[in-house]
Amino acid sequence: MTGATVHAQGDYTQQMQSTLAKLDNAKAVKDYQLLADDFLRIAGVQKNEWLPYYYAAFCNAKIGWLKQNDDPDNIEPFANKAAEEIKRAVALIDTARQKKQLAEIYCIYMMQNQARVFINPQTYGRQYGPAAFNYLQMAKQADPNNPRVLYLLGWQKFATPKCGVAIKRWQNSY
Repeated sequence: MTGATVHAQGDYTQQMQSTLAKLDNAKAVKDYQLLADDFLRIAGVQKNEWLPYYYAAFCNAKIGWLKQNDDPDNIEPFANKAAEEIKRAVALIDTARQKKQLAEIYCIYMMQNQARVFINPQTYGRQYGPAAFNYLQMAKQADPNNPRVLYLLGWQKFATPKCGVAIKRWQNSY
């Protein structure tokens, strides 16, 4: 019985490494869709592992970001998938002790909320923009040295329009 468990864990590690190697080369929506499916297949076998759900959520949030300029009307299904998958990931960690993992999860929450802003900034910006910002602040608090948090904070600052005085005033209040 122990041998089967070790073998299954070895298969999990190999599958994750192989799929993550493909993630490093992903560029197009189709690449991320295939990878999200691969991560979900791994999650279906390894039901107690949070990482496959995390990466599936990342892929779907990334699709939303890629569609922002060319296909914003079709972002919502991917943002919804990302939200569902990241909830599964957070359910599998100990949020009180696994702060670094929690910071990563908050980054995905930020990305899926920001993807919703891309659908229609004037309609969804007020609701999802502050939520995205709040998740980044929570990620920063959970792990101040996380490079993904710093990258997303920089991206958010860079992407804030110069005329967004109200947004800047809101962000400066935190």
